[in-house]
Amino acid sequence: MGKSDKLSVFISLVLRHDPDAAHVTLDEHGWADVEALLDGIRSTGRQIDRRILEEIVATDNKQRYSFNQDKTMIRANQGHSVPVDVELKEQEPPEFLYHGTASRFLDSINREGLKPMSRLYVHLSKDTETARKVGMRHGSPAILKIHSREMYQAGHKFYLSENGVWLTEKVDVKYFETERTGIEEAQAKTVDLFLFMGQSNMAGRGIVNEDHREGVPELIRGAGHEYRAVSAPDRLNEIAEPFGRHENRKGGIDDGEMKTGSMVTAFANAYYQKTGIPIVGVSASKGGSRIDQWQPGGAFLEDTVSRLNAAEEYLNASHYMVRHKFMLWCQGESDGDISRPGKQYREGFERMLEAMLKAGIEKCFLVRIGHYNGSGGQDYSEIMETQEEIADSNENVVMVSRAFAQMRERGLMKDDFHYFQEAYNIVGKEAGENTAAYVLAVQ
Repeated sequence: MGKSDKLSVFISLVLRHDPDAAHVTLDEHGWADVEALLDGIRSTGRQIDRRILEEIVATDNKQRYSFNQDKTMIRANQGHSVPVDVELKEQEPPEFLYHGTASRFLDSINREGLKPMSRLYVHLSKDTETARKVGMRHGSPAILKIHSREMYQAGHKFYLSENGVWLTEKVDVKYFETERTGIEEAQAKTVDLFLFMGQSNMAGRGIVNEDHREGVPELIRGAGHEYRAVSAPDRLNEIAEPFGRHENRKGGIDDGEMKTGSMVTAFANAYYQKTGIPIVGVSASKGGSRIDQWQPGGAFLEDTVSRLNAAEEYLNASHYMVRHKFMLWCQGESDGDISRPGKQYREGFERMLEAMLKAGIEKCFLVRIGHYNGSGGQDYSEIMETQEEIADSNENVVMVSRAFAQMRERGLMKDDFHYFQEAYNIVGKEAGENTAAYVLAVQ
């Protein structure tokens, strides 16, 4: 996500849901003063000026925002959860409109009808393809066919927003039916594919003892599977810890018998709870690895791309719909151990990332490393600061957890470099929630 994309997500939050986030006030029609909005956004540490704001409004592919005639005021066109009147004009709808949702919501919708939930209106699409894309944001998609003309003739009001979304207050059960898409259930399985990449704190070294008894969380039913490119390439396995324990490849990524408990289960649970989309996880992490060992043409990266390709080929052949291909990265302690300069680490990271983007990865979600806990004098601060700089400046990198840095003070480090299972659970949950929030905000 580029800086303008991140700003657009924040502006959407302010103008639709939480004006206090930028210390602005919306009037009764949802308008905010442009200069007050710019000042409020800058007060949060974000960089913006009028030119950037006008570019965001002009290029937003969903036309979320509008200026007034002299561009002194701005508002969101629809989608509010705060009570405002955006002066929508009533219009007669076409005979049918469509609503995209996740199939897991159908039981409650078929009982209670369509409700606006946290929004002011139910949002409807003019065609099935748009509705299908909306439904995919929430899980395996289901499309409802709305008898909108019949509703209108019965006295229900419809509005058309400036960006082409049809709105109505609610839709009773008698006015819709499930639209058949021609896709069999086995072909409608939707997943997000994640590579879990890095060194030992991604591979997982979590343990429990008498003082730290929290173990691996139970996997939520349906939250995710592991694709084992090395040991079981013909099937999916439910995520279980130690994640990736069977995925050693001679001449490639081989972590021996070192894996114990990781952050993956907690990540999958948190991501699924927010998105409704199960993950398919692929292990690609090697304890003790440095950034120079993750370079294009090297054994680790070649093996990782091979695992990615195998997973995608299997999922496609098995009629899964792969929505996104992401990587979750946690690595850098071994570079701190040798006092690698931050500039050199960043250059190596960006070469690695460029190769992964070429391989089809859409975004790198970054888990920042924590502090050294031994007596050897190592200092990981420069690597940690460099990872912050990378996430701030590289549009393809999103920081999703900084929680490892808290664990030394919390007494959750089991040795110089690694953590008790409780710490991996905390980091995995935070990373899963923040990754899900990013994906939902973009969609």
